[in-house]
Amino acid sequence: MIELKNRFPQVDQKDRLSYGGDQGDHPRKLIRKYGCGVIGGADLLFYLCLYRTGCRRGLFAVQKEPRAELELYNQWVDRLSRKYLPVIPGFGMNGLVLAFGLNRYFRHNLIPMRARWCFSGRKLWKRVDAMLSDDLPVILSVGPNIPLFWGKHRLPLYKKAGEDVYIRAAQVRAHYVTVTGADGQWIQVSSWGKKYYISKKEYKEYVKKHSSYLVSNMVLLKPRKQRNGGYRKPYGPSKMKKKAGAEGAAGNREKGMP
Repeated sequence: MIELKNRFPQVDQKDRLSYGGDQGDHPRKLIRKYGCGVIGGADLLFYLCLYRTGCRRGLFAVQKEPRAELELYNQWVDRLSRKYLPVIPGFGMNGLVLAFGLNRYFRHNLIPMRARWCFSGRKLWKRVDAMLSDDLPVILSVGPNIPLFWGKHRLPLYKKAGEDVYIRAAQVRAHYVTVTGADGQWIQVSSWGKKYYISKKEYKEYVKKHSSYLVSNMVLLKPRKQRNGGYRKPYGPSKMKKKAGAEGAAGNREKGMP
């Protein structure tokens, strides 16, 4: 199995350590009910900040270890949901909004990464494997039923009970999970602060019969690079000052000033 190279973030919930964040432990009802997307975003950004070169900036930079107190983690989720990853009551968050919010966070914090939402199922598992090999968690959507959004069809989640033994433990629809490992038949995911497994075959069948790859897909994450291979630098304070100075000088010349 291809897995992340470092320990996935944990949240100290006093009675247990979670595997990633758990929306059910958030004090706001909106997050508890519809916040799986912002939880996926928080776990991804937390992981990048801990282990990725050039990403130790922004909201999570105060944290030095992959284990966070529940109160602090919920504060991060609040900040993300209010500024970058809005959760819509009764709906949640679609993949385009999720990718846009991540890119906005990257730009504001000068993090050299970019995200985009995928629409094709043809390269889905290859992209998942490529990101995991690059030590990047993958936000994956188990989309809603299409075209009948109120449909009751769900995708099973499994617990591992032994070597090649998987027991059905939950089922989901219209839900984001974070992929932390994958092999030929299964993907390992974080959901509700627990480790689960999803059958690739069952995921494909669910999307084809009951959903669509437009909404059941993944966030593709890549380093932001220039054509010469270096990182493209977003506007920082020094560059903004130079730009403002140049614009001021141009304005003075128009007014006949030196």
